[in-house]
Amino acid sequence: MKDNSICLFASKEYHLLYWMAQHEIDTTDGPMVKFSQTELAKECECSPATINKLLAALRKANCVENKKRSNYCVTETGQKVITKMEEIKVLIGGI
Repeated sequence: MKDNSICLFASKEYHLLYWMAQHEIDTTDGPMVKFSQTELAKECECSPATINKLLAALRKANCVENKKRSNYCVTETGQKVITKMEEIKVLIGGI
């Protein structure tokens, strides 16, 4: 059986999660990433289909929620993933 948690952290999914966390803006509904999948694809230099797959994996891992059309939020779980990955970067020398 494949361990999805390990695959998530060393993947394009993690890089998208990190990017989204860096681009959240404060709204009345809380922090949101207000980008369509097409806009995310352009920013991440990949296809919209790839973004759709990456977002599906992040939603399945409970790292991202789709609040409204083109509005995403990084969940508490997603924030914890980013925090742990930053700790790992420090342990391995910032690679």
